[in-house]
Amino acid sequence: MNETEEQASCDGDSMVGLTQNGNATKKKKCSISPPWPEAISRGLKETCLQQFLQQKSMSALAETTCSVCNVRTAVKKSKKIPVSKIPNAHLLKVPDELKDLIISTQSPTAQNSSGINIHTAEHDQSSSPLNSPYFYCKNRIILYANGLSQQNRVSMCTVCQKCYDDLSKKHIPKFSPANNMWLGDVPTELQGLTIPEKKLISVYRHNRCVIKLHSPFHSTTTAQSAIKGNCITFLQNIPNIVNSLPLRLDDLCETLKVIFVGARPPERIQLKNVLTVRKKKIIQALYWLKKHNLLYQNVDINLENIAQLPEDD
Repeated sequence: MNETEEQASCDGDSMVGLTQNGNATKKKKCSISPPWPEAISRGLKETCLQQFLQQKSMSALAETTCSVCNVRTAVKKSKKIPVSKIPNAHLLKVPDELKDLIISTQSPTAQNSSGINIHTAEHDQSSSPLNSPYFYCKNRIILYANGLSQQNRVSMCTVCQKCYDDLSKKHIPKFSPANNMWLGDVPTELQGLTIPEKKLISVYRHNRCVIKLHSPFHSTTTAQSAIKGNCITFLQNIPNIVNSLPLRLDDLCETLKVIFVGARPPERIQLKNVLTVRKKKIIQALYWLKKHNLLYQNVDINLENIAQLPEDD
């Protein structure tokens, strides 16, 4: 081997040595690098858990009712202010016709959703507030009673963010009575109607109901009922469809079919909650509808058909 070949051999050995040293260095660096992804610290875990508990706490999920639109909203997304501090409150004034209609629909014996007795409110032309379990009315401004409260003898009202923003921008809130969108409670006469009772007095009738009476413990005390309806309607000439109500009992039996699916027949107490017919309830509902619903103004109340109905069966 001459001198040139010997030098080349030495250079090759040196390059191999450098490469091996480089690989060893890389392996060493890889061996000491932290794992990926890094383990979450205990402090971060506790912080995330605390934030989750705060977001799902009773106070965070609490809801209230807007006094302007009567819509349920989160407490944290609403504002509680004195009634006298409502921005641009004059925008909440309702037409006299709507005010008279709202007042006239209050039944002397009705109850609201909280079970509070209602007495017919007299039309007061003065500026004093009109008291009702349903609403507060002063100077033609109507607020829903469910969104009102007293705090240190000051009348307070809850306003959702949407209504507050509209009033601040001098716009009438979309779902306020001032926009002819009165959304009151369901009258007592129409509350708690069963499926057969609704079919007896309805101008339009749904075509399907699925009622779940299942309980994992096979006990009526824990059975939960769920009602699902599917309705398809077309443009119809109402006077040509019905001119007297309620339906005859025979007509109800022909149009109402009940199918039970399950391991055992339902108990009578389960059926009573959804299939009961009460003569008194039918009379009250029809008279209320005839008085307040335009679709029922020309509908005759058939006393003969009412006489055939059971008292409570």
